[in-house]
Amino acid sequence: MDYISVKAASEKWSISERRIQKLCEENRIEGIEKFGRAWMIPKGAEKLKDVELKRGK
Repeated sequence: MDYISVKAASEKWSISERRIQKLCEENRIEGIEKFGRAWMIPKGAEKLKDVELKRGK
């Protein structure tokens, strides 16, 4: 499985890196894994709907 970084997900989804880290800590992104201190997010992971609603999108 291919993974992307928190920074790449931040740019892809237009939300902050810190918000993505919090979502990872709360296990709200499907298929994430932690490698040391870094989160690995599956390349095909989708942005959560409630994140979009909070930002008014």
